[in-house]
Amino acid sequence: MKKKTNNHKKSLDLLRKSNFSVKKLVTFNGHEGHGANADVYWMKLKVATFIDEGNGGEPYVYWKGGSIPEMNEFISSLPYYSQAEEYEDSDYDWDDTRREWDKNDVVNALVHIAEERREFKKTLRKVCGLKDGEILTWKQKASDLWKEFVYNGDLMPMKEILDKQGIKCLNSLPETEAFALLRKHG
Repeated sequence: MKKKTNNHKKSLDLLRKSNFSVKKLVTFNGHEGHGANADVYWMKLKVATFIDEGNGGEPYVYWKGGSIPEMNEFISSLPYYSQAEEYEDSDYDWDDTRREWDKNDVVNALVHIAEERREFKKTLRKVCGLKDGEILTWKQKASDLWKEFVYNGDLMPMKEILDKQGIKCLNSLPETEAFALLRKHG
């Protein structure tokens, strides 16, 4: 049976590759949960400020200046998605009604992507590998991958030891590939 395409995930992939960027991301614990502040850019132009006070309410998105046709075209080209696709890992029976992306949805997703990216970078500061679909981490720093350790009586770099054990070292992969594997298996 062919697996149904998840348009929400497809849209997130398009957003990751888009001309949008998030800068000055600050995260914190608010009164009722996670909060964040960030600036959102289209190409090199600041288009919005995102503020989530962490008080349980909706985040605020403050848009700058006028409309940018290319940005609006990009947003309207994103595939329609449903809450069921967005929260597919949840046990709750979400609504399967299709909806289009609006500018605030895009900003929320971009901030989430930026937070995810920050966490992945933090994870990859330590030696990180993948074996049998499971993400493994070690206390050694990523820079220790090329230090030599004793393995079966031989002296060899940690990267080579991991390879011999069938562990795919995420630190040695291009960042986008490592993030994709972390997203899939993490």
